[in-house]
Amino acid sequence: MDHRQELDRSSTSSHTFAHDKEVHADDVSQESLHQPPLDGGAVEKQISKNPSVNNVNAIPNGGLTAWLQVAGSFFLFFNSWGIINTFGVYQTYYEGGILAGTSPSSISWIGSMQAFLLMLVGALTGPVYDAGYFRSLVFTGSFLVIFGQMMLSLCTQYWQVFIAQAVCVGLGAGCLFVPSVAIISTYFSTRIATAMGIAAVGSSLGGVIYPIVFYRLQPSIGFGWATRVIGFMMLATLAVPNLVMKVRVLPAARRKILDLAAFREPAYFCFVLGGFLGFMGLYAPFFY
Repeated sequence: MDHRQELDRSSTSSHTFAHDKEVHADDVSQESLHQPPLDGGAVEKQISKNPSVNNVNAIPNGGLTAWLQVAGSFFLFFNSWGIINTFGVYQTYYEGGILAGTSPSSISWIGSMQAFLLMLVGALTGPVYDAGYFRSLVFTGSFLVIFGQMMLSLCTQYWQVFIAQAVCVGLGAGCLFVPSVAIISTYFSTRIATAMGIAAVGSSLGGVIYPIVFYRLQPSIGFGWATRVIGFMMLATLAVPNLVMKVRVLPAARRKILDLAAFREPAYFCFVLGGFLGFMGLYAPFFY
């Protein structure tokens, strides 16, 4: 009798356990009906949406899109540092032309301010680039350098030239400088030196072509139209980066506009100090 009761209890427990499993399975199946299916392609896209720039395997290191960024950076250098390197021919003209009564030292301030604003604004636009405003920087910089160049063609007094060429063009060049450097490292790894070298040639080429254009055209068509021709060249060449360049990745975290904590690193501080002294010595002969 005890043996039968034990078998009945065992049978009842097994039936109850099986029923509980069935109910639980039904609940799970019902819950799964209300959840969206997990799409493998969507998950892959989400994971690869923001790849790390430090992941070398994720960097294209070539291809049409990558080399288009190099072409765009070339023209950004062409119209930023290339314009800075052009000032010498303008200074020569100013001393005997529309600013003949102005001291050479005062005229030199125009070119000096251009270079100063390029570096100063370049330091401030780094965090702006990191925040995802690459296209805004390129468009704003393009507008400022072209607008400043066109307004320069109408100037007849020192203060007008200073605002148009020193301030407006200098601010625009500063907006173009950082994007031209930062974007290449996101598209190249082992070829980054080659890509950066090709892009940087734009600064030297701009510093050769623009002065020749002004020097050859100014005697025949005058200061105004020679300056406008350079402005139209800027418009044509800056159309390339505005059309083809695009951001591939951005840093995971946003930075402050001015982060002084970085200067606590001795190596970084020495690097910045060396760059400061180097540029001070390098560009003094350009303007004085």
